[in-house]
Amino acid sequence: FGVKELGVSEETSFLLLLVLVISTPVGAIVWGKLADRVGRKRVLQPALVLFALAALAGSQVREIGQAIPVIVLIGLGNAAPTALNLSMLADLVPKKQAGAYMGYANMVWSVAQPAGAFASGILIDATQSYRGDFLLSALCMIIAALILRSVPAHAPEDQSSSTATQSVSSTSDSTT
Repeated sequence: FGVKELGVSEETSFLLLLVLVISTPVGAIVWGKLADRVGRKRVLQPALVLFALAALAGSQVREIGQAIPVIVLIGLGNAAPTALNLSMLADLVPKKQAGAYMGYANMVWSVAQPAGAFASGILIDATQSYRGDFLLSALCMIIAALILRSVPAHAPEDQSSSTATQSVSSTSDSTT
């Protein structure tokens, strides 16, 4: 992207990757701490929108000075799903099935990551530009944010665990 679209050297272009690699873990720490305070869904949804808006801006940058802050924002937006994906999944599924769901999530990620890179390469080859890649990323994040709107913040309680909790609380109430 840096060499072809922005006309900078490979060394300078590498700095864009470095900015992304640094901003993502820094953002993961911030998003993780914030999610512990206000909830994962309330943090993840705006972060997906931030990623989408930054990717849209990324499709329009013309020089390295514009690209650096956009890449920082993309890294920060990317940090939330990176940090919160498995913990949010654990919030959404019955505890007894969490291991199976984590396995499914990792399987999907293992397929989606190389498939996305492959699709990205096809898009770049077809358009002879990296800008469409930013637009595709923005579209994916917008779709993810919209899907997330329909997801509950927590899993419905398991019937057997809520019955056990009720019986324990009724037993403790009768003994006091």
